[in-house]
Amino acid sequence: MVNADKYTQKSVEALREAQNLTLQNGNQQMEQIHLMRALISEGDGLIPGLLKAAGIEVNLLSSALDIALGRLPKVKTSGDDRIYVSREVDAALNQAEEIAEKMRDEYISVEHLLLALIDKADSTLSPILKKNGITRDAILPALKQVRGNRQVTSDNPEATYDVL
Repeated sequence: MVNADKYTQKSVEALREAQNLTLQNGNQQMEQIHLMRALISEGDGLIPGLLKAAGIEVNLLSSALDIALGRLPKVKTSGDDRIYVSREVDAALNQAEEIAEKMRDEYISVEHLLLALIDKADSTLSPILKKNGITRDAILPALKQVRGNRQVTSDNPEATYDVL
């Protein structure tokens, strides 16, 4: 799916969680909504903390994402756990890589994934982000507060960030 060597531990975990959500919900294809839900699933993680610092109600966002997940088409599994990655998720992953490069980071971290999902939100995720006030302008100040001027130079940068 992705070159895990370029991703932080937390980013790889989020992608695995998105994959698990896809399977658990009986979806054949991983969508952006799966990845966004995975990013906020770690209650004390960086992304929920960033969202809270930006004034976002993470519980409301979580509920909206769960409702949207429930509306995705389901397929009967035949024991084949193969899932596909949607073009929109692929576009977001490519955008995350570009964001990391622009920020001069060596690894793609969860904040890059979040910003990429905001930038490249598909028709399912976009209204949820808008309704919950999740914009790049809302997230960047909180990210700067947490990250400061540090760059992502290891696969576990979250351990070095200031807790919100």
